[in-house]
Amino acid sequence: MRLLDTSSYELTEFHGDQIPSYVILSHTWGDEEVLFRDIENKTAQSKKGFSKLVGCCRKAVEDGFQWVWIDTCCIDKSSSAELSEAINSMYQWYRDSTICYAYLEDVEVEAWRGMVDLGCFTKSRWFTRGWTLQELIAPRTVEFYTSVWTEIGTKRSLIAQIETITGIPARILHGEKVSVCNVAQRMSWASKRQTTRREDGAYSLMGLFQINMPLLYGEGDKAFVRLQEQILRQEEDYSIFAWTLHEDCLETTLTGCLASSPSQFADMASKGVVRPSGRGGLRAFKSPQPLSDHTMEPYYNNDMCQVMGAKNYERFRGPSPGLNIKMPPKPPEFTARGVCISLPVRPAPDTWLSAMAWIYSEVDDRLVCVLLKPYASDPICIHARFSSPVLVSVDKSLLSEFEVMDLFLPPSGFWDLYPELGLGRPTIPRTCVQLEVSSIDEFNTRVVSMYPDNGWNQDEFYYGCAPNNHGVVLIECAEDDTVARFQVSCGIHEGNPWCSIRELLGANEQDQEKILEDLRQSLNQLDSVWSGYLLSTMVDRAVKMSVKIPTMAVSAKIRQGPKDAEGTLRLSLQIAATELTLSEAWVRVYARQHATT
Repeated sequence: MRLLDTSSYELTEFHGDQIPSYVILSHTWGDEEVLFRDIENKTAQSKKGFSKLVGCCRKAVEDGFQWVWIDTCCIDKSSSAELSEAINSMYQWYRDSTICYAYLEDVEVEAWRGMVDLGCFTKSRWFTRGWTLQELIAPRTVEFYTSVWTEIGTKRSLIAQIETITGIPARILHGEKVSVCNVAQRMSWASKRQTTRREDGAYSLMGLFQINMPLLYGEGDKAFVRLQEQILRQEEDYSIFAWTLHEDCLETTLTGCLASSPSQFADMASKGVVRPSGRGGLRAFKSPQPLSDHTMEPYYNNDMCQVMGAKNYERFRGPSPGLNIKMPPKPPEFTARGVCISLPVRPAPDTWLSAMAWIYSEVDDRLVCVLLKPYASDPICIHARFSSPVLVSVDKSLLSEFEVMDLFLPPSGFWDLYPELGLGRPTIPRTCVQLEVSSIDEFNTRVVSMYPDNGWNQDEFYYGCAPNNHGVVLIECAEDDTVARFQVSCGIHEGNPWCSIRELLGANEQDQEKILEDLRQSLNQLDSVWSGYLLSTMVDRAVKMSVKIPTMAVSAKIRQGPKDAEGTLRLSLQIAATELTLSEAWVRVYARQHATT
């Protein structure tokens, strides 16, 4: 490892037993940090981050140290091999340091009292970053400093506040091995932290699980799946399957067995409670209730099966001795068919119900289970996670109804379940359609309704990871006493936004209930087995010349925008009603090309 001399600001490389005592810096990156090349080129003083480096070195000199390690300048990040070695070694480097200085740049000393506001300390950005998790846990001694290097306290003196902020148990902060906590609990410590690059969400956790693996920047969420695969190879801890999706993805979503992000190990499983629905999905309810429905008895029997609200990973335990349950004879194995694993499964009595798989964990004297659906037919016996926004706790008295099965589970992916097919097309994230409707004065245009109708306004509507991965807008255009109604459909097919327009004609066009029923049927049609052909004919621009108002052209264009912080996909749908001669150029071109359709 390279260390920085606290007096000369020069770098020296050390190996093995030659490494001297050193202090190490933990901080959040800011503008113009001092990099390796700045030290080598003697240009460090021109950087804004040089003052942080100087402050760290001065503090180290005061404490009697000649050497410091700072991630910004002690790693040559232009070398991918060196960067990979450093990240794989970083947990140990922090562990081996004599002192870790945690520099909280956004915490200041109150000038008039010379005191530190602990409220600012608890809200520091340092506690929200992915990399600082291992930098808090690994070192034996962590000292916290303000922006002007005033000491706030140490990891041990502030242990109560830090435990509250981070959810990390005090015993771990005191230095007990992290391996005493189950995998899911360790993952939960990172569930509310962010990293600039998605891959770093996984790479920053390697030390916490004693994992070494190559870095592949550009792989995105696959890095976290790869991390979990490595964990399963080293630790046979089935709590790794106790993650949940955000509640946007309800209904009949199928997923792989591994999480795609640490955020899916957050403490709360789902804001609402879900019950089995007739289509095989789960529907959300506002208050905690047993997982029961009069049509499900006795399979779902009130208090016997309940959705878990808080996951309480700290209270997860392995199988209690009284159950006389043995772990599987062989550990999980990764194959071309997915993860091969043996789990106790309570089969579903009907195809539209889900099976329950016990993941060898207990909480509050109940079995922790995930729901499964067949992914492919026998004899391969491939299954996928079903209704992943929830975990289910099951009364131990039902254990006799479980039988150990050898399962193949795909490690990652999202799909829609279709009863006819077993597995449907890949799903898309929760989507927000931002709606803009305009018209010239002659054509008074308004939005009549939208579908899905689970909450919408004149500006936007949402659809999520459900069978209906698309939406419909019903608009009404009026010229004097003549009224024309149009159905504008939109969605995403294989990653491509699409839209289409249909004018509603016929005897029932003024019947609101009939129109809404037509919208629902349109969605069901798009969900049919031959939806791939239907959707492949749809494009991102559409124009319809009105039959009822011949001078009017209704146009729709859709484009994809950036995702927001919650991962919601945003689409912009613009609908316009104009005379063809006054419309945009692309509308006139489209109308000419499709004049006969």
